[in-house]
Amino acid sequence: MKDSEKKSLSKICSGFFEGVTLHGAPRAVKPPNRVWRYIWIVLLLGGISGYLLQVCMLLLDYANLPITTSFESIKEHPLEFPAITLCNENNIRKNQFGLDTENSQNPFKDLVVLDNYARLRIMKEIYKAKNKFNIFSRNGDNSEINECEDASQFDCGFGDCIPNDSVCNGVDDCTSLSDEAGCLYNCDTKELIGNEYLRKIKANGEDVSFMTEENRKSSDVLKPCNLVIAGTAVCYPLHMGCDFTDDCGNHADEDDCGMSPNGGGDFFDAWNKSESFDYTDVSDMAMFSKSQVARMGHQFNDMVLHCSFANKPCNKFLTFQNKRYGNCYTFNYRPGNSTKDNQHQVKYPQEVLRLTLNVESEEYIGLMSHSTGIRISVHPPSEESNPHLNGITVVPGRKTHIIVKKTIRELAGRPYTNCADKSEISHILTKYTDSESVSYDYSAHLCQQLCLQKIMLKECGCVDDY
Repeated sequence: MKDSEKKSLSKICSGFFEGVTLHGAPRAVKPPNRVWRYIWIVLLLGGISGYLLQVCMLLLDYANLPITTSFESIKEHPLEFPAITLCNENNIRKNQFGLDTENSQNPFKDLVVLDNYARLRIMKEIYKAKNKFNIFSRNGDNSEINECEDASQFDCGFGDCIPNDSVCNGVDDCTSLSDEAGCLYNCDTKELIGNEYLRKIKANGEDVSFMTEENRKSSDVLKPCNLVIAGTAVCYPLHMGCDFTDDCGNHADEDDCGMSPNGGGDFFDAWNKSESFDYTDVSDMAMFSKSQVARMGHQFNDMVLHCSFANKPCNKFLTFQNKRYGNCYTFNYRPGNSTKDNQHQVKYPQEVLRLTLNVESEEYIGLMSHSTGIRISVHPPSEESNPHLNGITVVPGRKTHIIVKKTIRELAGRPYTNCADKSEISHILTKYTDSESVSYDYSAHLCQQLCLQKIMLKECGCVDDY
């Protein structure tokens, strides 16, 4: 090889190493002096050797730990019936909050008032979007748009109509409060004077004799509107006050309530800061303890009307509290590390679980519940239920069939993974759970929860009530 060719090859190699992205190579080619050249060469060769060593070790591990996936179908008879957990989509019953505005000890009473107001505000936006009459003016005058075939009927909106004698009868016949809006009474006789709509059709000569019926007298406490209509001092029922709607027409029923979106307690502050159209982020502030949920949540006898397994009455349910769904009830629960004695088993296909459930939708609070139904979770009898991640919602008014298939997946432990064996975390299960009342077998979700509790206890000195 000629000297010119050697120099050309040297330049090519030098140019390659100067521009290569391998760390250290450019410095080894163009060092400040000869000493640094040797240092960088040693470091570069050491790095390459370490890389090759790791590759060889990984290849040896791969060769010594072969990967095998096997599937096996086993006919198990009788088959252990899974546990079924039932939770209501609504965690707290509405009637448990209390609407007594005089009771200052009830920290959640404002939530119900805000919920009613939010419902009216949302429905108002819907009606406006549909170019319907705004029923929330609270004057009862639906003369702008009346789509009823019979002109003597009251237009609730969306084409729903009710007879005139259903207006101001104390019943929400329209299911939107429009027929009960602004219904005022004679302060002295407690007789119904009606709202603007009834007074208008009376002036037009239509029959409003139903207004003088004895059952139209108010049985509620009346408060003065400080207003005189046709020479009569008018009042509003106590239950219509402080509901964010002007029933009197002069805001007398909304003055001095101490409860308005512009002032009040913590829930009203959250209302003002809400960034959600339906105000559901306000519910994040309503944190209930387990004892409160147990008392104020949906009760078993009210929610489960009928339960039978293999044509026999269900014998026992485990009750526990869930932060999202309130009171939950588990059928066929088996304590962790216990035997399968006295567990429900399936011997024939006809042996099924039948449930008749009552959603109690009238007890729902819109700010707390985003859907209506019962959340059902199917899981192994000795494992903790996770209705939020592993559940389905059964809606009311439907008959639902649920068919399940048992699948067992066993993963290899060490040295394939760094996962702990079940026995290695048994002490965690008893340390961070109420082992006296309920115990569960290991599950990945439970392990994650317990690890989070452990970190919270270490960093904050407290644990989550749930």
